[in-house]
Amino acid sequence: MFFDAVMLARAQAEIEREVLGPRVREVVQLHHDEVAILFRREPSLGTLLLSSSPQFGRVHLTGPPTEKGQPQAFGLALRKHLRGARLLSASQPGFDRVLRMEFADCEGFGAECRRSLIVEVMGKHGNMLLVGEDQRIISCAKHVPARLNRYRVVMEGEPYVPPPTFDKLDPREATVELVRSRATGEPIATVGEFLHRHFLGTSKVFCAEVLARLGEVPETAGALTDSHLHALVSLLHELPAEAASVAPVYEYERPTGLDLPEHFAYPLWLRCCGPPVGEAPHLGAALTPLMARERSAQQERELRQRLTGAVRTRLGALSDGLWRMRGQMRRAESAEALRKTAELLLAQPHAAAPYAAEVELVDYYTESEPTITVPLDPPGDPQRTAQRLFDRCRRAARVLQRVPPYIEQAEEEAAYLESVLAELELAQDLDDLSAIEDELGRQGLLRERQRVRRESPSASRPQPRRRESSDGLPILYGTNHLQNDELVRLAAPDDLWLHVQGAPGAHVLIRTDNHPAKTPRRTLIEAATLAAQLSRLRGQETVDVDYTLAKHVRRQKGNRPGMVFYTHQKTITVRVR
Repeated sequence: MFFDAVMLARAQAEIEREVLGPRVREVVQLHHDEVAILFRREPSLGTLLLSSSPQFGRVHLTGPPTEKGQPQAFGLALRKHLRGARLLSASQPGFDRVLRMEFADCEGFGAECRRSLIVEVMGKHGNMLLVGEDQRIISCAKHVPARLNRYRVVMEGEPYVPPPTFDKLDPREATVELVRSRATGEPIATVGEFLHRHFLGTSKVFCAEVLARLGEVPETAGALTDSHLHALVSLLHELPAEAASVAPVYEYERPTGLDLPEHFAYPLWLRCCGPPVGEAPHLGAALTPLMARERSAQQERELRQRLTGAVRTRLGALSDGLWRMRGQMRRAESAEALRKTAELLLAQPHAAAPYAAEVELVDYYTESEPTITVPLDPPGDPQRTAQRLFDRCRRAARVLQRVPPYIEQAEEEAAYLESVLAELELAQDLDDLSAIEDELGRQGLLRERQRVRRESPSASRPQPRRRESSDGLPILYGTNHLQNDELVRLAAPDDLWLHVQGAPGAHVLIRTDNHPAKTPRRTLIEAATLAAQLSRLRGQETVDVDYTLAKHVRRQKGNRPGMVFYTHQKTITVRVR
């Protein structure tokens, strides 16, 4: 989630306007790096949400939380020290991504008690700290020992050291002389690079907006004229002040050609992004839906990666097993030829000299009766050598009898897993992925600790998806094996069933109302194109799709979900792209 110093300035302004004075009613731990402080006031904006998450770090006022997480040490410390306290002030030192809030009159610690709550929204370096009157850390959300950072140790009892500024300046205190002197030191840097290197809180959006409001500027900082410098300093003062004012928060989409977040909220009317796509009365109202979408997208990415990894791991193990079993079959097939050699040894028991390592035998199985040389093990003993060869033949016969069913079973499972990989590629949302997760769990292909307990969409009977063709006929299709199975179960005998030829993909069904011969050609092409688009072959220009009546489609008992056999099929070739 995009959250920069300008957004923190708006959060500070909203905090000072809404929750200075009311006492803290409760502290709720939402996640290990996210807490909510509830104040004794109207519930609409009576909750201060603080997060130092690397992906979702933010600070804003919101409504009461709808869920609670497991208490952590930091949340318990806040509950102990801030219960009943009053918020005196909120400040943003140096216009950095740091918010410092001062509390007083804490219950249990006396009216003169002072506590500082510091939130650092700095990506992977983000943290939350509770600091006492002696400026020593009472508790923190993330510990940073000396072995990880010798400049700044973040541990209980250690003095609080602010994050390094790297000699960057507060843009609110910029002057023309100061900016000129800094620009002289970097004459070839672009204006955007110069701003980012020398001023705190200058994110990509901030720099892009400064350049958009400046208009025509030189390519390099060293070429800035006095008029440019005066305009630049004015903007460095103006944008933070504008962010801290009482105004709506706008939602934007990334313009083409700019290196900005794809979707983000911002408390300024941006000239660099064009008109906003949404508007909210305060920061929390803008960030909450945006946060929900980003968290859902992250859960979807993580679940897709986890399931794909589990399937590929199982496929790798199957591939190794198949390689070993096929090797056993090749050796067993070659061992069958040793039976003839053993019989020749028994037929010519006196052909070997005593202690000879090999023997020459007449091959009676060949018309010309040539001689063949056979090694003896042990030397000079044709009978025991023949017995060893017969033993190898018996073992080979057992391999040839027992191994093929295992090979067939492994090949079927590999084909099933290949189709699951196709489903994972085609899954459109978290519900589709959750259904696949549930299916893999039912098949015993996902260990319990790999599964995330959630309300599964497939807890009830999964329903295939539906659309209408251009001719008004219903087209049903599945996005996972369980939906494909349900599609076969729901099909009427004279409905048309479609699937790509020779590759994993979705099942597609055309409802024909018992008149398959009257199905319009256009509907058949649309359904076949859909089947091709929902298959592993969707990247090809043309795809062959089989279609047949649903009564010719059968699921073999005991087979994997979504695996069917069909007959009486015809083939249609469609263009996918």
